[in-house]
Amino acid sequence: RAVAQTMVDNVRPSDMLARFGGEEFIALLPSTPVQGATLVAERLRKAVADSVVLARDGTPLPSVTVSLGIAAWRVPQDGPALIAAADAALYRAKRQGRNRVCCDNAG
Repeated sequence: RAVAQTMVDNVRPSDMLARFGGEEFIALLPSTPVQGATLVAERLRKAVADSVVLARDGTPLPSVTVSLGIAAWRVPQDGPALIAAADAALYRAKRQGRNRVCCDNAG
């Protein structure tokens, strides 16, 4: 919940953030070019890494990091293809050491 709240606090009201699968989130950033999405992703990555998450008893937990994948929608791409491109970028970020942002090859 702390990670989700940190992410919500760091996107625009016009952006959409939702849980997508077990430990994944998806963010839709309307009218945002890849360069802008990269800045948003880096801001999210840093905000999560810098946040202090507390256990129920108030004890600080080990730091949390996130890996992020970026994909830009292109005509005639459909939703599932866009998500697959972002997912591929996410897994590339994880393979490259985690706590980083990667963009799909077309972006």
